[in-house]
Amino acid sequence: QSIDNIINNIKGADEIWDYDSLNVTFLEWHGIKVDKVVPMLYSANLATIVPNDNPEFDVLFYGSFNDRRVKIIADLTRVLYGKIKFAWIFGEPDMGRYVANSKVVLNLHPMEPWNRQEQTRLFFPVINGKTNITEVSQQNNMPGEVIETAIDELPSTILRVCGSDEWQTFGLQAREKFKERTRNYLLKE
Repeated sequence: QSIDNIINNIKGADEIWDYDSLNVTFLEWHGIKVDKVVPMLYSANLATIVPNDNPEFDVLFYGSFNDRRVKIIADLTRVLYGKIKFAWIFGEPDMGRYVANSKVVLNLHPMEPWNRQEQTRLFFPVINGKTNITEVSQQNNMPGEVIETAIDELPSTILRVCGSDEWQTFGLQAREKFKERTRNYLLKE
C-alpha cells in the first residue's frame, strides 16, 4: 500500500495512537494529530521461545529483501564467509522456531535516509531473551535492549557477539531491561 493511501486511511480515524515519536512528527507533517503515544511494551504472552543453548545459526535475518538490504548482506557474506552461519527466512508463520535456533537476530533498515528503529521487528526477540544487532537508528527507543552498530562495524560486532557468551547474556539482560521499562511506563499511566 502506498504512503498516500495509508495517510488517507488514517485521516478518517476517530482517535490515533502511535508507538514512536518520529512517526508522530511524520503524521503531523501530513496534518494528522496523534492523540497518544504508547511505546512498545513487554508482553509475557509473546514469551514463547524455549531457550536454546546451542542454536544452529549464528545470525538470522527475517523479512523482505530490497536493493539496500541485499547490498549490505552481500558485503557481510564476503567478509564473514566461513566464520558464521547466516540464515534468512521470509513468509514463515512460525518465525519463533528460527529465532530460537539463532544466536542473534539482525535488523537492517529498509531504506534511507529515514532510519527509523524497527521496534515491531525487534521486540519479539527481546521478549524471548534473544540478542538483536541492529544498524544505528535516528532514535534508539530500546536503549540497552538492542546492540546498535554502524554498517561498517557490523562484521566485527557480529563476530564479537557470536564468538563469546555475549549473545546469551546480552539477550537475557535486554529482556529484563524491557520488562523494567514496561513496568515504569505502566506505573506512570
